[in-house]
Amino acid sequence: MQRTGVEKATRVKFNRAESAALFVGVRNFTHDKALAEVPYAVDDAVDMAYAFTKDPKVGLVLPERVVVALEGNPVKPASQQRLQQLRAAGVRIVKATQTDILQNLQKQAARVGKGGVFIASFASHGFNVDGTAHILGSSSLYGQPATWVPVPKVLEIAAIADGGRSVIFVDACRERVTAGKRGGNDRLSAAPLVSGMTRAYGQAVFYAAAAGQYSYDDPVRKNGVFTSAILDALNCNVNLDSRGYVTAESLAAYVEEYTRKWIRTNRDPNVLTVTQTSLDGAARPMRFALCSRPPSPLRVAKKGSRFFAYGKDGRFMWDGRVPGPIEHAAIGDLDADGLNDVVVTVSDRIFAFDADGVQLWAAATGGDIRKIVMEDVLPKSHRQVIALSDAGSKSLLSIFNFDGSKHGGHAYEGRLLDFLIDKETARHHPKIIANAVDRVVAFNPRTVGDVVWRSVQKGAIKKIEIIDFDNDTRRDICVTTSTEQVCLDFDGRTISRK
Repeated sequence: MQRTGVEKATRVKFNRAESAALFVGVRNFTHDKALAEVPYAVDDAVDMAYAFTKDPKVGLVLPERVVVALEGNPVKPASQQRLQQLRAAGVRIVKATQTDILQNLQKQAARVGKGGVFIASFASHGFNVDGTAHILGSSSLYGQPATWVPVPKVLEIAAIADGGRSVIFVDACRERVTAGKRGGNDRLSAAPLVSGMTRAYGQAVFYAAAAGQYSYDDPVRKNGVFTSAILDALNCNVNLDSRGYVTAESLAAYVEEYTRKWIRTNRDPNVLTVTQTSLDGAARPMRFALCSRPPSPLRVAKKGSRFFAYGKDGRFMWDGRVPGPIEHAAIGDLDADGLNDVVVTVSDRIFAFDADGVQLWAAATGGDIRKIVMEDVLPKSHRQVIALSDAGSKSLLSIFNFDGSKHGGHAYEGRLLDFLIDKETARHHPKIIANAVDRVVAFNPRTVGDVVWRSVQKGAIKKIEIIDFDNDTRRDICVTTSTEQVCLDFDGRTISRK
């Protein structure tokens, strides 16, 4: 794969901590006893919530950012156990009335940040009125659309998600809607045509039944057939993209194939299309599960305004271009996703690219960059980019978070020539150890680059090393100048001079 040119639009790196989700499962209908139960709807909601929050291959959203709306209990012991685990992990369990569904839908969509995705999944009965799909809550009444949840309303609410990315799963057009004499297929419950239903850039809609058809329950797996297909796909039983991911496109293809095979075997051997998917163009490559570890850059080289990423065994992966001659290039895992990112600098600007060569962000330091380092210098955080820049008579020490936002920095009166990052022991927080011509300056990165101490040396500094000079299991700062060698501890006290 080869990429050239600067990305026109900076892509926001995915962050599951900015995602939110609502999973709805209505097995029983409390206000209309004529409606047949949907036997595995609660299992569907619980199993989907578990996959999207607890499965390490998927994990698109944190448990504390998930709401599960239920009416009834799971059938499968495995789903009953998953429900307990979800509750213990911080997932909020609520009722599934029409009001509960709409209110929580609105609240959850509003929680999504620019780096997240909004996920909504519905397992219930559904009806089609004049081509518009509706979903039933536990309080809904047969034949009274005012008590239903309109799917266009769901998509409209989902579109408010800040990052513009949303995924909707609808398994609601059940074959058997009413109990007793009204059992059997109901024409109102047949699925409408959902082509072009997406309401936002980056929205994907998966519908369990093709137009005029029904969705089914699988008594063997004790899930809806549609949900069974989704769970299998998320478990990597699909064609993967070149990076080892399940994408929206591959998910849609697998769900159609699986569901068609089940219906041909158990209901109609002549059926053709059985599900529907509506994907906005930006949603097609959306990634749902990582099934194999993709290649990651291990080395970066620069030449003029171009840089080159190389992987395992020195294999060329991709290249990129930035607006100006590259001064520095570094590689490291900025966001702790297990894949290396690339950072390059031009004059006073930093450009960050992900493992695929897609630009993540750009930031300015305010001075000509002398050096950059990618290091984790903040507690309970991802890796940061630390830059030393020259700005007139001052030196600027800048700290940028993994997403390009600036944590802070320090304007030092004078010229700093270099810096190292290390810590006294594994139990201590790191310090930034910088040097001017004749002095060592220690900074605390946690407090936005505040100076901790200064130490003036005799003669010009030629070299600084971080070693355990006195073998006391604590690292020391040893400075070689034009006239002597001095070792300091991490509090700036002199422990040796010769």
